[in-house]
Amino acid sequence: MASIHAPHRPNGPRGSAGGSAHHGVRDTARFLGALLASVFAADVVVPEAKPGELRARLVELGYLDTTSVPTELRAGLRAFQQAHGLPADGVADARTVTELLRPVSGRRGPHGTER
Repeated sequence: MASIHAPHRPNGPRGSAGGSAHHGVRDTARFLGALLASVFAADVVVPEAKPGELRARLVELGYLDTTSVPTELRAGLRAFQQAHGLPADGVADARTVTELLRPVSGRRGPHGTER
């Protein structure tokens, strides 16, 4: 009866004993670290922002007027970002959207008034 033999490296890669197990543990640790970082990083776990929803939220919070035109969205975003210590670039990035999604109660409006 024929048998099949797998290649055997008794000392693992680079001649160190148990080298492949060490790499497996290290790779697993890196993967788990990245996974945990993505779970806890607001920059990663945020739904895509839709312009209509952004506009409605900015109107609700007082950063846009109900009669504002779509081209004023960036200005409203910049005002919101500046008031909340975010980079005021007018882009609805993950940090901005996360802040926009926070509950309204206890939040300060564009004129420093508490809501």
